[in-house]
Amino acid sequence: MKKHIRTLSVVPLAALAVSVCALYPSKTEIFTREPIYYKNAAMRLTAPSEPDTSAENITDPKSAILDKVLNTIDRLDRVYMTARTNMIGDGETTLTFDVDISAGLSHQSVAENGVTVSETYSDTTVGMVRIDHKTKRYTPDYLPVYTRSDTPYIPLDERITYEDGIPCYRYRRNITNCPLASYCLVPQELAFSVLSDTGSWEMSDERMVYPDTGRSCVVITGVPSDYFAAKHRIDSFSMSVDEETGVILSFEGKKEGGVVIYTYVTEFDTAPEAPVGRFDAAAFADYEQEKRQTALR
Repeated sequence: MKKHIRTLSVVPLAALAVSVCALYPSKTEIFTREPIYYKNAAMRLTAPSEPDTSAENITDPKSAILDKVLNTIDRLDRVYMTARTNMIGDGETTLTFDVDISAGLSHQSVAENGVTVSETYSDTTVGMVRIDHKTKRYTPDYLPVYTRSDTPYIPLDERITYEDGIPCYRYRRNITNCPLASYCLVPQELAFSVLSDTGSWEMSDERMVYPDTGRSCVVITGVPSDYFAAKHRIDSFSMSVDEETGVILSFEGKKEGGVVIYTYVTEFDTAPEAPVGRFDAAAFADYEQEKRQTALR
């Protein structure tokens, strides 16, 4: 088979933080595709403040949990997670994340109806490879990969700012290098969408044990923004937040009490014994190699 290969120049942005200014009524477009893009948003790249690598001493309980959800990467290193969600395609999707941040390795798999449809393998020394099992193609250099040094802690009061009344959300790099980690493992988008207005939600005083994982969690219930409610056709939401890491163990968007959209973590192991899988080109010898520029079309 003749391969059509085109080259693409990639500009490294490792030392920068990303700010997204939403143009009303659109906020950050999330939970729509792989990888995540932002529609109707003005994106700018700004140099971070002087690195403050440790979290702040935040006394307000709501602000503290918001800060924790926005900064899960500071409390994670080796992690294996599975989750199921209906927020990606028409049906239910199963996500698997296998990450070793210190080693610079990760593997993400996406399954539909029990069949793996795509995977990404990331290695900070060689880059990210995406495999599309539907088309039998793989794409080297699919997305940039990042390490801890690329994304210092950002103070909470710098994460959400306003320009001419437009909210601007400042993101840290996703150093798990799993493109779909935003659904639960690195949930910055969801935190900005439903938790940034601390007056619209409440959190439980008592801690609960999340089923399947046995982890202590904080339960949050609230009313989504008008935009988020209209976009997902919901009028309320609830979520379970892992008390130790800030990872979102469950999220439910509801309409008149019925669950409309959901994400449920089904396995969460912070000390898996097996090593993270690596990309083996020989295993995909019958797949066509596709350059990034072609894949974006």
